Amino acid sequence: MKRLRDIIAGQSVFCLPRGTSCLEAARYMAERHLGAVPVLEGDLLVGMFSERDLMSRVVARGLDPKTTPIGQVMTKEILVGEADEAVETALAKMKQKNVRHLPVVEGNQLIGMASLPDLLLLEVTLKDEEIRMLTAYIHYVPPGASRRAGAGSGE
Repeated sequence: MKRLRDIIAGQSVFCLPRGTSCLEAARYMAERHLGAVPVLEGDLLVGMFSERDLMSRVVARGLDPKTTPIGQVMTKEILVGEADEAVETALAKMKQKNVRHLPVVEGNQLIGMASLPDLLLLEVTLKDEEIRMLTAYIHYVPPGASRRAGAGSGE
């Protein structure tokens, strides 16, 4: 069973301080191909700023992205995953809360991010491996045995 820590191992942790302007955050996210970024106050995770936040809380409200800090428009009620949490559990939580980005923490420390596409791809890969193993098991013929042996020829 894969854990969130297995998925984020070796990843860089991208995050921004809450005073960052929305424009700076958008540029930062675009350069790194990020759909969301954790927002920190010191070392404390205080929110998430996503493309959806930018569109619905900044652009749609007519706020100036140059002067609006992400701390003012970020999502404050955030769902987090624990490092040792099973991927299946994390996926279920994300589906229930309709989120696509999950900050992964160990204690109070942010250690990475898991995205819905990454977790779903892992699930598909694991299921494919399981199907291959089961197929090989079903079709296994021990050495020296004939495929027809025990086939019920009716004789």
